[in-house]
Amino acid sequence: MTRSPLAEAPAVRLLFAAACFDAVLILAVVPAITLEIRKRISVDLPDAAVFGAVFLLLLLLYWFVFEILLGGLTLGRLAMGLRLRDRSGRRLTFLKGASRGLTKICSLGLSGVRFTRAAHHDRLVGAVWHSDIAPRPVNFGKWRLRVLTGAHAGRVLLVSSAAGYRDKRMIRIGRHPTWSDLRLENDAKVSQMHCILMQKGSAVQIVDGATSGSSNGTFIGKLRLKPGIRTDFGGTRRFMVADVLIEIER
Repeated sequence: MTRSPLAEAPAVRLLFAAACFDAVLILAVVPAITLEIRKRISVDLPDAAVFGAVFLLLLLLYWFVFEILLGGLTLGRLAMGLRLRDRSGRRLTFLKGASRGLTKICSLGLSGVRFTRAAHHDRLVGAVWHSDIAPRPVNFGKWRLRVLTGAHAGRVLLVSSAAGYRDKRMIRIGRHPTWSDLRLENDAKVSQMHCILMQKGSAVQIVDGATSGSSNGTFIGKLRLKPGIRTDFGGTRRFMVADVLIEIER
């Protein structure tokens, strides 16, 4: 199954759910081990203290096995479909995995934990969490924009061939002779700098106007976009630049 990288915030939430799953598994065996210790060793400590000590020791052992020896593949993360990779999408080397695991164990898993940002032990080695539920990356460069109506009907732009895409990963549509990547110079209702398409993470967005709104609007379906506000395309295949219909070939 193909897995894609997760942004930090959703990755942290899934990791928290996986940690809860792992903690429940450990807690399930702690009472039996605590009882066995009480039978075999005379310990003058409250039950809660023994229970806590057994849980902590099991947790550290669990982390040693799964974080260091098995490269971060705990049972909870398996259940959540999470896999640990480096920034290029490859598995972490054993050295990096061990360094990450030891940092986590030494800090008891509390090294820079936040609910919106990766933990310190992940950032330390450039770890990225992948999941089969992550949005698939959009290959914006392979898109083609085909003009269906107006004076330039039939004109096609391969996104990766445009100067705007090569320089800034964006496509500019309008009548301006040097600014526009998809130039519609003979369509009078199209503004000089009418709209911009850009990639943002796993989504492609469109914004009406470059510095201010276009004169005759940019539309997805019947919705006229608000000037300067980025809007995700989603599964949209067509949009209007004033009265010119453009089709997206993905």
